[in-house]
Parts: sequence; structure tokens; C-alpha cells
Amino acid sequence: QNRADWIEPFFKKPQLPRLLADAGYLTLHTGKYWMGQPNRVGFTDDMGPTGRHGGKALSIGRKSMKPIYDFIDKAQQQEKPFFVWYAPFLPHTPHNPPERLLKKYAKVKNQKKAKYLAMIEWLDETCGELMSQLKKKGVADNTLVLYLADNGWNEYGKAHPYENGVRTPIIAHWPGKIKPRKDNRNLASNIDVVPTILKATGVKPPASLPGINLLEEQAVAQRDTLFLSNFAHNMVSATEPKKSLWTRTCIHGKWKLVAWIKNPPKIKPWGGGHRKKTGANLELFDLLADPHETKNLAQAHPEVVKDLLTRINNWWKAD
Repeated sequence: QNRADWIEPFFKKPQLPRLLADAGYLTLHTGKYWMGQPNRVGFTDDMGPTGRHGGKALSIGRKSMKPIYDFIDKAQQQEKPFFVWYAPFLPHTPHNPPERLLKKYAKVKNQKKAKYLAMIEWLDETCGELMSQLKKKGVADNTLVLYLADNGWNEYGKAHPYENGVRTPIIAHWPGKIKPRKDNRNLASNIDVVPTILKATGVKPPASLPGINLLEEQAVAQRDTLFLSNFAHNMVSATEPKKSLWTRTCIHGKWKLVAWIKNPPKIKPWGGGHRKKTGANLELFDLLADPHETKNLAQAHPEVVKDLLTRINNWWKAD
């Protein structure tokens, strides 16, 4: 199938940059973006077309933060609110951190790990520079900043259904609006990011969008269930998601059930994401007592397995 078969359906969905642009925002794309031309989804400003691992936009952070700073200046000159998409190719390969940072990890024996740690600090630096620029321009107190990570790392990390791969941070910073605190008990998901931003900007989320507003404490407290799905690295079909499916997962309260597909596709998830921790097709974990998912309790709690499987089957609609 052609790449267009995969991305054209995406363009038919509600697009955050366009929703914000329609509300009067200037919207900037920088960094990674798989869909080619950023202006197709409503970005008013961008660094040019970009693909999975190519394009001028991927230079952001590595070479300069100037495109973002110029954009903020433009928004202020036009007296318009702004949205910045900063998706740097950090700490992604190539792992070529500045020597000044790499020297800080000289005692790390594994050179690859040392470079990776230096790359993380490089990312941290760019985020700090961006936050400083917001203060310098006098807009820090009136800007919601969301920090996201797309996957975990280390053993059973990226492309795995386990906590090391899927439990990643969502950090929100908005002085005067958000009180600093850490919440490691309530459930949040990447599907919450768009409705959170739209609510914060006064834009009504489309009725078709899932997710909740993470700034509404009651909505966050009332959620007791999340669903996850894990697919082959290269999708088998553009129109039939089930053909690429490896696992379906339900987190409900303290329980997490990972249900492996009995006859999975030949194409595997990235980086060994097909490997099971316990070898069983149904893995039940108590995340409070066993956050590293070392003990499969499926046989000891069949009633919990049945309940979570029912929830998964009621949720799963591959349209």
C-alpha cells in the first residue's frame, strides 16, 4: 500500500493546530512530524516538510532554538496568542552530544550509555532555554507548557505493553493556574492532551474526541480505567488495525491485564516488543504491590481477569 493510504485518513480527523488557528492562534511546527507538510493540519508557521527521520525541521534544538524565538516575537508583534509544537530529535539517534556534555559522563564505562545520558541533558538544556525565553518575553505566567515523552526505555521499554514502555511523564506548567505537585496514582493518557489544550484556550473540543481535561481535578479523579493497544512496528493494513495487533491492555484500579493475541501478525513490534515477561497469553499484575510487573497473578484471580477482558472487549472497536 502507498503511504497515502495510511496518512489520508489521519487528515480527516480533527486537527489541534487547525482548531487553534481557527480560534485566532498562530501555530508553529518544529521537529518531528510524520505527515509531510505541517500546513495540511493547520499550522500557520513551520520549518518546511518533514518525514519520519528527515527534513530541516529536525534541526530544532540540535542547531538552534531561533525559529521558535522568532515565532514568539512574531506573535507578540501581531498581538496574537500562540501555540508551539517543539518535537526535537533529542535524545534520538544520532547520539552526537556536545563534547562539554559528554565529558560530564566520562566515568560511565559504557560509551553508548554515556552518550545517551549526555543527549538527555542536551534535551533538558533546550527545554530550559525555551522556558527562560518565555520569561524573558513576559509570557511565562500566561502560557501552558506541556512536556511529554512518547515511550520508555531500557529492558521491556519502547514498543512493549509493560510499564517501562508505557508509563511516561505528562508534566504541566502554568503559574497561577496549576499548583506544583506530583500525581503518580491517577490515570492519564496521551489522548487527554488535545482536550486539555483546547479547554485551556477556550476552544470547544469536537464531540468525536476521546480523553479528558487533565486540568479538571474531578474528571481526573473519576477515571478508574485506561486501555492500551500495541501493534507491529510496520502496520499490516491501513484499514484493518486488528491485523497488526499484538496486545490489548486494561488498567483498572490497581490491576493491569495484558492480553496477548493468540495468532499475532508475522511483523513484530519494534525492538523485541513481542517478548512476554511471563510467557503467558494473559498477564495480570498488581501495579501497587508489583510496579515492575514480575508476578503474573492471572491464575490466582480469574474473576479479575474475566472482568478486565470484558472491559477490553467492550472497548475495542477497530473502525
